[in-house]
Amino acid sequence: MTKKILLSILSLFLLVVGLVVSSLLVYRQVNLRSKATVNGVTLSLASGKTTVNPGESFDVVINLNNTTTNKITAASVFLTYPSDKLTLTSITPGAFFLASYNSATTEMLNKTDITTVGVGKLLIGVPCTISSPWVCYPQTTAAGQVATFRFQVKTTAAEGNVTIGFDDTNTAISALDSAGNAIPTSILSGKTPVVITIKSPEITPATLTFSFKLL
Repeated sequence: MTKKILLSILSLFLLVVGLVVSSLLVYRQVNLRSKATVNGVTLSLASGKTTVNPGESFDVVINLNNTTTNKITAASVFLTYPSDKLTLTSITPGAFFLASYNSATTEMLNKTDITTVGVGKLLIGVPCTISSPWVCYPQTTAAGQVATFRFQVKTTAAEGNVTIGFDDTNTAISALDSAGNAIPTSILSGKTPVVITIKSPEITPATLTFSFKLL
């Protein structure tokens, strides 16, 4: 099973690293796309702030929900956003893939890219041991947070709604089936974006107080 897990993670890594280094050819040669043959694994975006002001920062959480018996091994997540209104400042891995991580005994695939304008890129995989015996820990949890993307609203951003969503071509989930075999295609079956409203704060007129003294 261990070799199958490593092959599953490696195949997704080869899929995503091509775009990170601006090589679209690699992606076209690998069949890990969002054309899922196994239903029941979804990604959705959520934010604690649905209305923000220019200059304000806010977090967008990627939630994964797995209603199948498949064991998740890795995820490729590309988020798209309007770069004229938002700046992506950081990407932090979530508890879903960190559940079995121990920095002293395991290592995990965790690559991010926030330098591409309008696209935030995350490649993350389950932890594997750093020494023999080689063991990886596929995630069997039904739901959890994959990562948190932090954005900042540009001070020049106009009021209105902005959508943060998934790049359909390059967002994928790799997994093992219930028998421990690597599934050759992405098992992602659904994606839900999030809408954020940019609104300038209202200016409250100053209240002037006058005092009069009678002579």
